[in-house]
Amino acid sequence: MRRLLKTGARPSTDSCIALAHYFGAPPNTMLAKAGYQPRAYYDLSLADPNEYATEVKAVAQELMKIGDPATRERVCAAVVRLVREMFTLTGAPAS
Repeated sequence: MRRLLKTGARPSTDSCIALAHYFGAPPNTMLAKAGYQPRAYYDLSLADPNEYATEVKAVAQELMKIGDPATRERVCAAVVRLVREMFTLTGAPAS
């Protein structure tokens, strides 16, 4: 760690996210402190679970069964990539 501080290098995005999980901080906060752009899938302020469709709630409930936060994060990121890829392949708008 001292070497990083001496050289002025910043931690990788993965390191920032791991540190956020370790300290119980929101990942976007740690990313921003290191000079990275926040990631939209960590911004839960935009989500109202009461407005989710039944099938979306079912997926979210399954994801919440993953006890390890780092594993859950990787699976969620993979789901987001899968959904975006599906929209890319079909030509449908992603938002």
